[in-house]
Amino acid sequence: MIPNTTTVILAEHKDEIWSIAWSNDGGYLATGSGDKTAIIWRVGSSDPPTGRECILKHILKDHTGPVTGLTWSPDDKTLLTCVEDVIRVWDVQTATCMKELTGHIDMIAAVEWYESGFMSAGMDCRIISWDNQFQKVDTWSNLPIRITDIAMDSLRIIAVGVAREPTSTNDTSDSDPASLIKHLDLNERAPKVAKVLPRVFGPLELHGFDDEEDYRPVSPVQNWVFENRMLIWNPGEMRLEGDISLKNGDVTSVKISRDSRFALVGNGPNVHLALYKRIPVIVSTGR
Repeated sequence: MIPNTTTVILAEHKDEIWSIAWSNDGGYLATGSGDKTAIIWRVGSSDPPTGRECILKHILKDHTGPVTGLTWSPDDKTLLTCVEDVIRVWDVQTATCMKELTGHIDMIAAVEWYESGFMSAGMDCRIISWDNQFQKVDTWSNLPIRITDIAMDSLRIIAVGVAREPTSTNDTSDSDPASLIKHLDLNERAPKVAKVLPRVFGPLELHGFDDEEDYRPVSPVQNWVFENRMLIWNPGEMRLEGDISLKNGDVTSVKISRDSRFALVGNGPNVHLALYKRIPVIVSTGR
């Protein structure tokens, strides 16, 4: 049953909320805001008639800008916050910043933790892989979109974003979609050899639902300047599985269901949410 009733309103922030993340055990909630703070809330385990209890545990200050991304470590002892092009590593119990991570050159829009490390992605058209010791493992640069959100399962990463603008009218270095991307096995620390992505990939049909009509299949595009796209990567096979054309404005967020069957995508300006169902992909080899 989909939740449809407001039980509590958290109003401690002084500006709009940019990011939100539940702890893995469900006992805590982290929120990031344009007021340059992140807040950790302790959430009650029961739902009394007056609403679930939510108690402010920590306010994480000293950010230099809006907190654009949040993610919890698998053991819920560490929280990552993203501000501008820096990732901050926080001890949840003491609310102290233990480390700052650099590597992006534009705003970090999303960060996602998995068992052996975490991924960060941003408006600089790159995804960076980090290990659990906060060391950089690999960087995927020159991706075709300015990334606004990522989601992942054990095999794939979905990146969504807005149009990438060319740096100059004479810049053709990234105009060919047959570009390099390094393979990163999510179960291994060391990346494998880079491989050329195929120019043509198989048909992919995803269905989303809003108050107008279903989304329809889209054809592969032949340039890097994409608008309102959802890109589906398969790191295990070193290939792009899908490039899905979306509507209703810029893509702002994406989350994958635990069984990897669905993706929930948010895109504006009318704040639509679309639930996507994945249809099996047949990859074209051109033969």
